[in-house]
Amino acid sequence: MGYGLAGEIRFNSQPAIEAVDTAPFFHNNAVQTIEEAVGFYNSQAFKKSFADGLVPIAMETTEVENIAAFLRVMNALENIRGSLEVDQGAIDEGDRSTSQRLALLASYDTEDAYQVLEERSLHLPAVHKLKVAYLKERQAAEAEGAPVRHNLLQAAMLLKQQARAEMIVE
Repeated sequence: MGYGLAGEIRFNSQPAIEAVDTAPFFHNNAVQTIEEAVGFYNSQAFKKSFADGLVPIAMETTEVENIAAFLRVMNALENIRGSLEVDQGAIDEGDRSTSQRLALLASYDTEDAYQVLEERSLHLPAVHKLKVAYLKERQAAEAEGAPVRHNLLQAAMLLKQQARAEMIVE
């Protein structure tokens, strides 16, 4: 959160979404889950701070959980988006070693995507697809031949696209 030139409060959503899978939270590592981080804005500590006068917040427990779930899903979607790009980069890469490293790198984002959902039992069919995609990316990272690696990565990409489709209503 920051302030604009006219004094308006601004919130940078991308770092907040990316931060969901990087607990602990706040500058002093005070809370371990995104649910606790969202809930902080209901706390007496926040209400006694200067910020409560600027942004008075009163959330029900279900609202805290819903906001945290929204952030978890947005984080998973961002991890899927990023890992799909890296998978494609691994397919396009001509150097075997670089392609393998890219497949491994993509697997880390895929793992983050399913873990952040699984921690609160969100979109479990998508979690299953993401876990299988993760395993295929790990296999691709070990595959010596480009055709095998590319087939594994394409299968992982399809699974991640299917997982994404299960999480989004368009």
